[in-house]
Amino acid sequence: MGNIQLPVVFTTYNPTSRIERTLAIRLHTLGGVHGYKMYLPDRSEGTKKISQETKNRIGAADFFILFSTANKTSKTVLEEIDIAWNHFKDKSRIIIIYDRPTGKNLQGGEHCTEIFIDSEKMSFEDINKIVFSQLSMLKLSIVPAKNLDKPKSDQTSNILGGLILAGVGLLLLGALLETDD
Repeated sequence: MGNIQLPVVFTTYNPTSRIERTLAIRLHTLGGVHGYKMYLPDRSEGTKKISQETKNRIGAADFFILFSTANKTSKTVLEEIDIAWNHFKDKSRIIIIYDRPTGKNLQGGEHCTEIFIDSEKMSFEDINKIVFSQLSMLKLSIVPAKNLDKPKSDQTSNILGGLILAGVGLLLLGALLETDD
């Protein structure tokens, strides 16, 4: 059995959201420490246009992670999402992380992998552990984006199933945290 190739992950966030920026940077650091090639958008404060470097990073990624916890998604992030939707034939490789208090705030994410967190009840560390655990499951079998036209293996399907089960687990965890003792 050959070397397992870890995925290349592009993570984006709304530039005006402190929580999203913090989560994305922490995930970027954690992923790098664990051997993933991690990308963040190439932007500075107040950027209104996507750079060519950001487009290249999205194009090189095997997965696109979006923290979508803000009430309003910025124009820049909407453009990044559009690039990702056009890049990935397999929309499950687009992972959207919603905040339960805000709810689903994006149109067109039906075929994407969705994770729900609760920023009011969970720490940054807990949120990143949940997201990173999803990526850890994915590293077991990765079909790089350049090979997306090849048939998926059963193992890749099982990993997606694991993602879905983890999402259900998060919903249950949220429900347990909401109950009064």
